[in-house]
Amino acid sequence: MFKILIVEDNIDKLRDILKTLECVYNVDDVDHALDSFDAKKKLKENFYDLLILDIAIPLRKSETIDLEGGIKLLKEIHERDFYKIPSHIIGLTINEEVFSKATSEFGNHILSVIRYSLTDVEWQKKLLTGVEDRMKSKLCLNSIEQEYDYDIAIINAVETEFNAVKALSKDWVKINYKSDSSPYFETTFKKGEKVFRVIAACAPQMGMNASAVLSMKMIHNFRPKYLFMTGILASIQKNGSHGFGDILVIDESWDGGAGKITQDEDRKVLFLQTANNLRLDRDISEKIRSLKENKDLLRRIKDEWVQGKTPNTELSIYIGSVASVAGVIENEAIVNELKVKDRKLLGLEMEAHGMYYSAINCSSPKPIAIAMKSVSDFANLGKSDDYQSYASYTSARVMYEFIISELM
Repeated sequence: MFKILIVEDNIDKLRDILKTLECVYNVDDVDHALDSFDAKKKLKENFYDLLILDIAIPLRKSETIDLEGGIKLLKEIHERDFYKIPSHIIGLTINEEVFSKATSEFGNHILSVIRYSLTDVEWQKKLLTGVEDRMKSKLCLNSIEQEYDYDIAIINAVETEFNAVKALSKDWVKINYKSDSSPYFETTFKKGEKVFRVIAACAPQMGMNASAVLSMKMIHNFRPKYLFMTGILASIQKNGSHGFGDILVIDESWDGGAGKITQDEDRKVLFLQTANNLRLDRDISEKIRSLKENKDLLRRIKDEWVQGKTPNTELSIYIGSVASVAGVIENEAIVNELKVKDRKLLGLEMEAHGMYYSAINCSSPKPIAIAMKSVSDFANLGKSDDYQSYASYTSARVMYEFIISELM
């Protein structure tokens, strides 16, 4: 929407301005201020595409007209950071002396100064042309497709996972993004001539909702080309098929809680799951398959872990289906129900489906979403936290090696 603020204390003049605008703009949407004080209040609270400003206005309604009130207003809003400066400003005045001063003093800020007249319509033509040009300019700007900004965005759900990502670089810098209270961290990944601009953040809580919100904010704020999620998950394969720390790349993500609650013939509660699979990009999947065969790299990643307990199995990468669920599962019967839905299901976690959904349904440019999480338990009553740090490390390191070796 194109937003206009008119600052004008003369009702007859305001009526003339609105009548001029109504052939190209719905004047019911115009905001109006009678004096400088009211205008400043509106400019603190709202952003306007166009400000139409009478140069001679009172500072307050109770005061007399200041011939340079509009000039003083413009000086103040440009000097103080808390005002939202309009994209374009058109000055309007009937006074010849004020017209000359406004033109000379505010050539850098006012788009144009128009000489208002009671006897001819030339000012109306100029005003109408100025408004139409500004509206067309905004339409053109909105139609231009945005380009990618950051190369990589990384999302985690808990601090253990995020710490493993931050260990990938010594040069993280915390940045504050406008109007967003989430803390973000920026760095670069480098190898030879390759340099990747990276932004990372940790969600305030676990779960698909939090990951979807953070994903969408990072996509909107930073326009990454690739959106990664690393961390831990529960394997539902037997211990031996998967080892602690093995990386499961989510080629097919689905919401384990989506479906219909009904009842069977004995009136027992029955949950019928709904298929809503989201797939990994095919080219990315093929590139990961080549990394999967690099046994020397995986062995080196495991050997470089020195901060805690290490399993006695070789580190491996698996690519397949993983379900996102609403909570931690330590129940074999529920796991078996999920397996009925997808016999090739590899594991369970709580966030990836929200990230995949955001990447697919966001505005352009859309990032490629890649979730790779490592096994820290086997979704049973024997759960422990022994391998959470190791699993967070292996998923982060494999992500890093994949970025610097396979992405351009």
